[in-house]
Amino acid sequence: MLCIAFATNFAGLAVLRFLEGVTECTTYPALLLITATWYTKEEHAMRSVIWGSANAGMDVLTSLVNYAIGRHAETHPNGMAPWKGISFFLGALTIVLSGITYLLLGTPREVRWLSVEEKRMAAARVVASQTGSDAQKRTLDWKQVVITFRDPQTYFFFFLVIVNSIPNGGTTAFGNLVYVSFGFTALETIVKGKIPQQMLSIAWFLIAGYLTLKKPNLRCALLLSSLAS
Repeated sequence: MLCIAFATNFAGLAVLRFLEGVTECTTYPALLLITATWYTKEEHAMRSVIWGSANAGMDVLTSLVNYAIGRHAETHPNGMAPWKGISFFLGALTIVLSGITYLLLGTPREVRWLSVEEKRMAAARVVASQTGSDAQKRTLDWKQVVITFRDPQTYFFFFLVIVNSIPNGGTTAFGNLVYVSFGFTALETIVKGKIPQQMLSIAWFLIAGYLTLKKPNLRCALLLSSLAS
């Protein structure tokens, strides 16, 4: 993200965006694994809602900063281009947050702020859920890998993510162009388009999470309605 500010042609920009996507796509699987090692099955839904809605919430905060960068560029046309300023800001923010994440987050076995006894307690409370534990470091079991690729759910979720990510990537990256076509300026698309969209996303996350907790049998229906919307 930080290096995008130094891109001088489309080829360099495309390569950087590709590398950004390769590294970014590990975020949600990592959060799911960390959630499974800390919390029981009954607690997964609300924890997933928390970090899922936090993604949209962070977008609201960064959009406000991006708007300020754009306004500054408008009043200082001879200064830094707004897209470069946004890349510097988001890149620096990512580096700072990644350092904090490295120091504070992780599985019970990895974190530095638990004693040995507390790590055992954290691992013991999720044993009954059978959703994964890292009480001790284990080698890769290839039999489990084979079982995974024989499980139809693996392919269901794979294609589900594909059909969801393709349009999502398009609307996320180029959705503002739709607002511009209606006569809004690039800056107006942030405050009148992107921020309200993210606020709606937060609200839907909370509603879907609450309904999932109260009516577990609605999960599939909520999944389909979320994708359709």
